[in-house]
Amino acid sequence: MSPALPVSPLASDSWKSVAFDAVALVYSIAGAVKSARNAHIVSRKLWSLDRQIKEVQAVFYRPATKEMLANVTPEGVRGGIEAVRALNSSFENLHSALRAKGLLNHTKIAAPLSSVMESLADLAEFAEAADLSIDERKRAEVDEIFDRALEELQRGETVEIDCIS
Repeated sequence: MSPALPVSPLASDSWKSVAFDAVALVYSIAGAVKSARNAHIVSRKLWSLDRQIKEVQAVFYRPATKEMLANVTPEGVRGGIEAVRALNSSFENLHSALRAKGLLNHTKIAAPLSSVMESLADLAEFAEAADLSIDERKRAEVDEIFDRALEELQRGETVEIDCIS
C-alpha cells in the first residue's frame, strides 16, 4: 500500500551534488538580501535557483534504467532525502530573510519566489514519499492506516462526502 515512486534518483551522487549546488545558491541569494536596491540581483538568482530545482525535479519524471536501479541503497536514498531537507531548510532561512527585509511582495521577487516555493513543495513531497517507502516503521504505520480504512469501508462505516459540512 505504500506509495510507489522512483527512488533511484535520490540515491545518485550526481543528483545529490546538484541539490547541494542549489543549497549553495540559496545561501548566495541570502547574502544579496540587504535592501530593495538588490531586488534585481535577488530576482535573477531566484530564477536561476528555480531552473536548478526544476532540473532536480526532472530526474524523477524520467524512466529509471537498470543501471540506476542496481545502485540504489537505503543509505543512498536517505542521503538524497537529507539533501532535499537541507535545500528546504536553507530556503526557509532565505524566505525569513526576505520577509525581514520586506521583500516578499516586491514586484521583481514575488514571481520567482512563488515558482521556487512550488517546485520545492513538489520535491519535498517526493522526499517524504521516498522516506515512507524505505523506512520500515513508517511504512508499517501507513499500511496500518490504509488497512483500518479498508476495514471500515468493508463494515460500511463510511460517511458520504455530501454529509460533511
